[in-house]
Amino acid sequence: MIVNKLNWVSSPKADSELLKRLDSDLSDFYATFNQRRDYQDLNDEIHETAFHPNNILADKLANYIIANGCKNILEIGCGSGKIYEHLQKLGFTGRYTGIEMADYVIQKNRVAYPDATWNVGSVYDVGREPDAYDCCFAFFVLEHLIYPDKGLAAMLAAVKPGGYLILVFPDVRSSGIVASQKIGRQYGLGAKEKFKKGMIADAIISYWESRTMRKKLKNLNELYGEFVINYTPYCLDKGCDRILPEFDAVYLASKEEVAKWAESRECKVIYPSGTDDYLYRNAYMSIVK
Repeated sequence: MIVNKLNWVSSPKADSELLKRLDSDLSDFYATFNQRRDYQDLNDEIHETAFHPNNILADKLANYIIANGCKNILEIGCGSGKIYEHLQKLGFTGRYTGIEMADYVIQKNRVAYPDATWNVGSVYDVGREPDAYDCCFAFFVLEHLIYPDKGLAAMLAAVKPGGYLILVFPDVRSSGIVASQKIGRQYGLGAKEKFKKGMIADAIISYWESRTMRKKLKNLNELYGEFVINYTPYCLDKGCDRILPEFDAVYLASKEEVAKWAESRECKVIYPSGTDDYLYRNAYMSIVK
């Protein structure tokens, strides 16, 4: 009945060669124009949809940064600069630096927003400039990190004492959904949708695989360890034929795990807009250093 394995492993305990291969494959995916273009267009479309929950959340994040007087800020995984647009519209006049792996995206940003600083780089490098920023933030980026513990440490190191590390990411353990995990024979449709379409066999397979996945998500750390990743995200599947949000996510993130990590470093954790409804299935978290 099961056709898709759950290729999940604790990142800190995983085989180093396996992670290197995954890192190389994903780096190529993010940095290569032909592979990245359609996915970037999808993300930009979301930001341009006024009442999309993610767009509303981006506005909340920008307001929070300005309200807390942050003047020198760093964004990890800045994409096409859409969060910077939110900041500008709200009157931000401080220094902004955006980091992104795709060179062609950065080149476009430098033309579109010459007042900001745009760099090609990796989250793992930002800790080399310690205590440099009032705020570092990552908007739906954490879940894409192969080494989430190292990424978190680097981002926190870049923040000044008393500054903010702000994270927005899907809470897969609350939602019970791992968007990069193929379920059933056809990716992107749930068991109910497949049943309605008459895909009975695939619907049955999808039901059992989803049920197995949700059970394991409830006891994820006990079963696998800390900072668990899916090392076969659908975006790298040879049969990948659908582009959906988070089809490239690897880290099975949760508020609980990230908050525990932050508190172990004597940081304060704040949820600026609470943890209900949309923010039950997603995290909007501010870590005060």
